[in-house]
Amino acid sequence: MELKKLIEKERKSLLKKKNVIGYSGTLQPKITNNVETNEMVFRVYVSKKEDISSLSERDLVPKTIGKACDEIKTDIVEIGEIKALSDVRDKHRPIVAGISGMGLWANSTACTVGNYAVNMKKGEEQFLGVIVNNHCGAKENLGVKGIYYLQPSPYDKGKASDKIGTLWRFVTIKFAEYNSLLMKLLLSLFNVLGRPENLVDIALIKINCEYLCELYSIGKLYGKRRPVLGESVQKIGRTTGLTTNGVVYDLSWNGFVSYRRGKAFYSDCVLIIGSKFSQGGDSSSPIVSKGDRPELLAQLFAGSNNTSIGCYIDNIERLLDVDVYPFTRAEGFNYV
Repeated sequence: MELKKLIEKERKSLLKKKNVIGYSGTLQPKITNNVETNEMVFRVYVSKKEDISSLSERDLVPKTIGKACDEIKTDIVEIGEIKALSDVRDKHRPIVAGISGMGLWANSTACTVGNYAVNMKKGEEQFLGVIVNNHCGAKENLGVKGIYYLQPSPYDKGKASDKIGTLWRFVTIKFAEYNSLLMKLLLSLFNVLGRPENLVDIALIKINCEYLCELYSIGKLYGKRRPVLGESVQKIGRTTGLTTNGVVYDLSWNGFVSYRRGKAFYSDCVLIIGSKFSQGGDSSSPIVSKGDRPELLAQLFAGSNNTSIGCYIDNIERLLDVDVYPFTRAEGFNYV
């Protein structure tokens, strides 16, 4: 009997079984210890695998389907509950990286929930937080410890009750120019050492909500590293969602970035080219490699219509005293 007819014969009873949420319409390689083998089987997808002893006989998936010469072995694969994907600007609980989020203050707009990191500062408690741009979580140096961080962003109808954490600390942005006349005067008086340089635009938010250690639309990360020149990259952010058309154009970008308060000069950053790879509201977006095992490459903080600028993860870790995505090094590592 051909596979299609065999499936039609079995599907009704199969889909009635506990936790079964689907199957493959073609034979697939059997998975053993998370590795595909050469044996071809009928794959059955379940929301959750349970011990046979906890299932009734009618809920057991048969070891084979068909009879005699048409018999085909089954393989049960757990993939979780499948849900319709909501928008990155919606409220998400548990939270994931890459969705709408921003600090709460007057005239707050929108940014993106950044990467997960563990506070490693000597003398302080270790906790899991998210790292976001200073201008998104610390109001360009004006934020104070404890200020609310919301998901979704205020611009996306987030309010105080949508708090997912609070500002813990930030790396100060050293401005080379200020828009305020008073600040321009102070800068001219005290900035006698030449142009101040920055490596990162970053702040640490201590979270107090449910979370999944993954990226929206991308999923789990499998490592962190610096990108390679010419590498194709992707990012997930609040405004443009998942974009995959980025190409690493310069591994050592140096230049000015304009803020509401003035201009700051950055060095040792990555420049990515790609039309509308990012836009306003995508600040703090994780930039990752492409493929089946994506790795974290940088954290976006600035850009134009055709370019995006990202901070390197090793610079963030050193200057903010955090360990970004430590769970990529040890399976099952978790902070609660």
